[in-house]
Amino acid sequence: MRSAIGIDIGGTNFRIGWVREDGAVLCSDKKPSKALGEL
Repeated sequence: MRSAIGIDIGGTNFRIGWVREDGAVLCSDKKPSKALGEL
């Protein structure tokens, strides 16, 4: 089964993680959007 890196950027938080074809999120890391500047 394939998986992909999924990035969800919201207003105050963003999440990044592995998403499988069936929609399961394998791992997710949620951080405040201000942390985007620290990547």
